[in-house]
Parts: sequence; structure tokens; C-alpha cells
Amino acid sequence: MDLKRRRNGPTSWTMKHLAAALLMVWGGGAAADPAPLANLAATQAGQGGAVALAFGVAQGDQTDIAVTGLTQAGGTDAVAPDAPFHIGSISKSFTATLLMILSERGVIDFHAALADLLPDADLHPDWRDLRLTQILSHTAGLPANPSLAAAWVLPGQDQMADRASLLATVWDDPLPEPQGELVYSNFSYILAGHVAEVATGRAWEDLIVDEIAGPLGLTSLGFGPPFGPGVPFGHQDQGGTLVPISPDLRGADNPPVMGPAGTIHLSARDLVAWGQFHLRACRGEAALLSAAGCARLHQPVVDGYALGLGEFPLPGLGETALGHDGSNTLWYAILMLVPEHDLVMVVMQNDGRADTARAAALALAEWALQPAP
Repeated sequence: MDLKRRRNGPTSWTMKHLAAALLMVWGGGAAADPAPLANLAATQAGQGGAVALAFGVAQGDQTDIAVTGLTQAGGTDAVAPDAPFHIGSISKSFTATLLMILSERGVIDFHAALADLLPDADLHPDWRDLRLTQILSHTAGLPANPSLAAAWVLPGQDQMADRASLLATVWDDPLPEPQGELVYSNFSYILAGHVAEVATGRAWEDLIVDEIAGPLGLTSLGFGPPFGPGVPFGHQDQGGTLVPISPDLRGADNPPVMGPAGTIHLSARDLVAWGQFHLRACRGEAALLSAAGCARLHQPVVDGYALGLGEFPLPGLGETALGHDGSNTLWYAILMLVPEHDLVMVVMQNDGRADTARAAALALAEWALQPAP
């Protein structure tokens, strides 16, 4: 997740810079054949100096994936085609969707006040009437982030208990931000994840696996920094040199308690499949989520941000797109959906340099949105 540079919006580039880029390259044609995509990924990785880069494009029934690079700088092991990458704050789309799924099953009342959703919590009066729509759209006036020092000293054996402990250090204080304004908040999503935990008696991680990853076949999904043969390390930019960070180190990710805000990892193919699920659901073609529920998740609340995804315009085209980016500073991932054209685009990079990931995304958009021959 992004604990840096996040105040006015979670996807300021996605909403503004990508919109301008798509205006220049829009063609609306079908995705091209996969060989050029592999070439494009290799070219972009070379130009941006990425150690590893993954592209994914899906339109209709066609999905193209290209993964290039090494597992770590200075190494010799190639990244596996199905290797998972850390997706940071794109995890928020999973948390928001989970809550909508639970709402449609009658497990959670999406309209209920926070005091009713967390009846045993000693909430400050400012917090008691907050609603999930406010919490998931970053408009509740909640803190941007928890105390990392407090998060790291939690026991770590029971994430549900840890989240309750962390939240309890804050929720009896007045709201620090004005309600109704978009103040990007990782804390909000920790709170939202805990609402799901209290309603079900199960940890957020278990809910994501059992209620989303399992039914959708997202077999690569996991939590924290990915690891294993052919799996890339995250990299820290140290004065222009990308240094691999072992997944065993504490600094390889944010504290696990922050999971609902951004600790998911999965492969490019599975992240594309996640985007395709959202497009199908909004057409009424998914058993897991109704079209009405999907539409509510995608409906902007303030400044183009909806619930776990942000909307941005395609200027001059009468089109809109949805997306989110994510980074824990060692990885960078971007998810882009163009619902009107049944199109999903994904970029995943194993370092946290936003400029190179965004340049790669622009190149991918130009490739995917070119006119059909």
C-alpha cells in the first residue's frame, strides 16, 4: 500500500495522466497478438531499468500475458510466467468487494452505522454514525495511516485480534479530518476489513481466500511479499541502484495488520482475471456479485473515487475507465478497466518507482487500444 504521497487521491495519475494518454491512443480495437506484447514488455523493462515487469491484457475471451526479467538485480534466475507480484493498494478493491458480497448475503448491513457494525467497540461519538460508503470512499474523515510503530509491535499471531487492538488505540479519539472530503486513508480499509471480521468471526485473510480467491480460481493469491522459485524480490531504489529486499526481512512489506489496505500478492494472469470478474459482474454475469452490487462499487463518491476503485474520464470520447495503483515502495502495480470495451490492462513491476511503472502503463495502453487492423 502507499504510505507516501497520498493525500488528495489514491490514483491521481490514473485519473488524470492516463486519461490524457488514452485520448491520444484510443482506438477501441481488439487486443493484438501476444508476441508483440512480450516484445513490448521487454522493451519497457529495458527502457525503465525494471528488474522484472509483467503485462496483462484481456478483451472478451482473449487474455495475453507477458512477463520478463530476473527475480533479483544481479541474479540469473528468470521470473516465472505465473509468478506473483505484490499489488499494494489494489488490495482495497478486494476488501470493498468482499464487503459488498457479504452485504448481498445478508451478513452485513451496508447501510448500518459503524456503531451497529461494531457493537462492542468503544467508539468516539464522531465515529458512531459512519457508514461503509464513507469508509470505503475515503470520505469518513478517518486518519490516513495507523502508527507503524504500534502496528509492528503487535503479536502477529492473530490478525483479527491485532486489528482490533490497533483500531482501539484510535477509535475513541475525535475524527482528525473533515467528513465528505477525499482524504486517502489506509486506516479506513483496515477498519473496513475489521468490520468483515466482526460480522463473520473470521480473519480478513481467510475471508479473501475463501470468499473471493477460491470461487474465482485466483490460485496465486497470497499475502505479504511473495517468495519461492521463479518469484521476484521487491527492490528498493537506493540512489538510483535497485537493491533486492529479501521477503524474509521485516521491511519487505508493511505490517500484516494492514492487510485490508494493501498486502495482497498474485500473478498478472490472476489480477487480469480479477478485473474481468468486475466487468462480468457489472453485466450481471457473475454469481458471486450482483450487477447492482458491482455498480455500487464502481459509482464515484467524491473526486472520481468509488469504493476500492477510482474512475477517470477518457476526454472527448464519452467513455470512462476504472483503476487503482498500489505500491509498498518495493513494488508497483496498476490495474485499469475500460468497461465499455470489455478491456482489462495490468502492469506489475518489482520496484516502487512510479515513473517507470506509469511509463510502462502508457505504452501498454497504446498497444492495447490501437485500432484493429
